[in-house]
Amino acid sequence: MKNRIINFLVLSFFFVGTINSYSQEKNFIFETQNIEIKNGGNLIIANFGKAISKKGNYEIKADNFKYFSDTGILEINGNGLILLEKKKLRINFDEGLIRSKRNQFEAYGRIEVENLNRNLKIKSKKINYDFENNLLFSNTKSIIFDRYKNRLSVNKLNYEIQKDILKVYELK
Repeated sequence: MKNRIINFLVLSFFFVGTINSYSQEKNFIFETQNIEIKNGGNLIIANFGKAISKKGNYEIKADNFKYFSDTGILEINGNGLILLEKKKLRINFDEGLIRSKRNQFEAYGRIEVENLNRNLKIKSKKINYDFENNLLFSNTKSIIFDRYKNRLSVNKLNYEIQKDILKVYELK
């Protein structure tokens, strides 16, 4: 009986250690309720938790994650929130996609972007964020709320976060 318990503990320790080190070798570290590694390590499925970028520049919370290590694509579904702490930027979304190789994030569905430094909110149905250039853009109808309670409706926007420049097109 003691041998069974010892074998179980040794195997449990080995399995948990393997998942943590495997996750850390990829573009994301997953801290979720459950995680599955499939297709020889090319597919990671994780639920209810967060994914932290390997570089540590952003964190994503969501209900479901699918990470394809061969393409570097992370699919995000359900109650998504991406936090870019250094930029003081929060993006709530329904569905999202991160293309690690391109340093890009796309969000779909009900989206709310909040710049905490500027007290600026943007609501849209689709946005893109370029991590490298700190550029947020949308080619769909969006609504912008500023600190003065103005409400602007636009058909397209480009927001250069580093330079604090917001360009709008077809303002209504």
